[in-house]
Parts: sequence; C-alpha cells; structure tokens
Amino acid sequence: MFDLSNDLLTHAPQQLETARELWKRLDQRYPGTGKSFSDVRMIFNDLFDYYFQYAIVLTRYIGGQSFNRYQAGDAAGRLPFEPISTEKQHQALALLTNYVFDADAFQFSPTFINKLAPSRWNHWGETTLVAPLDYPIYDRILLLQTAVLDDLLDYDRLRRLRDAELKANPGQTLTLPELFDVLQNTIWREILQLDATGKLQISSLRRGLQREYLSRMTQMVLRTATVPDDARTLAWYNLRSSTVHWTRL
Repeated sequence: MFDLSNDLLTHAPQQLETARELWKRLDQRYPGTGKSFSDVRMIFNDLFDYYFQYAIVLTRYIGGQSFNRYQAGDAAGRLPFEPISTEKQHQALALLTNYVFDADAFQFSPTFINKLAPSRWNHWGETTLVAPLDYPIYDRILLLQTAVLDDLLDYDRLRRLRDAELKANPGQTLTLPELFDVLQNTIWREILQLDATGKLQISSLRRGLQREYLSRMTQMVLRTATVPDDARTLAWYNLRSSTVHWTRL
C-alpha cells in the first residue's frame, strides 16, 4: 500500500536516488536572492520524509509473504500463502544496507546543514520554533535508521523468518542468521574491517547507530524484548563476536 508501484525493488531505489539528487540541487540553488533560508529547511524536510517513506516500505520484503483468496483448482494450483522469493528479500536487504545503514548513506556538507534555518515569522495559527533553532540533523537521521532497524527486528517479522524455514524449500527463503549477519557486518563494519594501520575513525552518527543496535541485542539477551528464542541466541552470538573484536583493538 502507498508505494505507487508494482515493482518496488526497482521503483524505491529510483526514488531514493531522486531524493539524494534533489538534496544536492537544494544545496546548490537555494535559497534564491532575497529568499528565506527557512524555505530550504521546509523543502529538506519534505525530501527527508519522502526518503523515510521508501526506506520503511522496503522492509516489507524481509520475511514477507503474499496472501491470496484463490480456491482449489484456480490459478494453476497456487496456494493461499506464498513467501517472497529469497532473491527479492536479499535485494531488499541490500538496498536497506546501502540507503539506510551504510556509513556513507547520508552525506551533507556543513554549509548545507547550516542553511536549514527555521522561520521566525509569528502569527495567529502558526507555532513558532523557539528552541533548538539549529537543525537536529543527527536526531533526524538516527530516527530513520532506528525505525528501520526496529521494523527489521520486530517480533512478527522475526517469527515469520523463523517459520519460513518450515514453509519453503532449503535455500528458497531468507533466514534469521542471514538477517543478523548482514546487520552485524554492516553496522560494525569499521571494527570488522579495521585496516593494517590500526587507525579507527567512527563518526558520531555511526556511533549512535551502533549503540542503538547494541541496545536491541542486549534487550533480546536479557529478555526485556519479545523475540523468538532463535533470535536471542543470534543476539548473544553477535554480542560475543563484537566483544572479541573490541578486545583486539
């Protein structure tokens, strides 16, 4: 629903790339002479919400399935429940990795971020922003990343991934270990791929995402989050793995 396409795996990355291109043009062309910087902020927010929409909708492929109302003998013997193919699930997960969790997913120049000023106009029917006046770029990006992360680690999604191993032939569905491996390797990439120099540079935004991921793994292990037991085991394994890599630094 609301994705405006019957081929989201092609349409979504096109729209995400469009948002990125429009951010560049916004930086280069706005505001016009004599225009308010608040216009830049308003347009940026619209584009960010658009980006958010297409990032979230891609999560539906992970552990996804189609449900139809065919009767026996209809449509060449199709069954009521049909899991999304493993190729499409892997493709969706790769897109989320690239456009949401990758270290280079959000690249904005300091000049551009400092253009994002609020409107100071105050009149009846409008709420004037008092504080903070500067744009909360860190919070906005981290909100998007954690929303997608929470969606991927939702109980119902993890349950479907667990059950999919019983509902599909081997190799024809994305598995729980594969999902956890992709998230672990993407979010901790700087640690796992530390170069020979031993120099480690992790941006504040990456540190924020890593803390959020670490928190969710911990909640699973401590049973303060409701997830299948298989997910708890994988969370414990990932925590141990992260500890080993940090110890080697």
